[in-house]
Amino acid sequence: KAKLGSQAGHLLLVSLMMLSYILLPPYANMGLLAVPDNVVALMTLPVYAALMMSYQQDFLTSVVFLLTFALTLLVIRYVPETEGNGYPSEGLTFLGYSLIFVLKAYMGERSLRNQFKARHGIDDAKRRIEGIL
Repeated sequence: KAKLGSQAGHLLLVSLMMLSYILLPPYANMGLLAVPDNVVALMTLPVYAALMMSYQQDFLTSVVFLLTFALTLLVIRYVPETEGNGYPSEGLTFLGYSLIFVLKAYMGERSLRNQFKARHGIDDAKRRIEGIL
């Protein structure tokens, strides 16, 4: 239960970070429709990446994060009140970062499974050898 609570807290934190970035009002970038140039906007993605790297996720959790972010972006796209705010196209950057963490979790779990199988095979071979001797 503690792990589930910390995962939920982590998801809430990075979701709020993503929302605060995507829904930046136009005045935060002096009304320009370009990539944000204020300090908060420029620091959001590196801080997001650091937060995601600091918390080791399993594959299922990282997929839930990715789906949550995708659903959030979909909702933001179709809510009329958010039309003039922010940089929703930058949400693809968050999805890209999240996909990296999904792949990292998948590869980590696959590596652990392979290590377990190898260790099990070695132990099995040792038992057989001891049985022969």
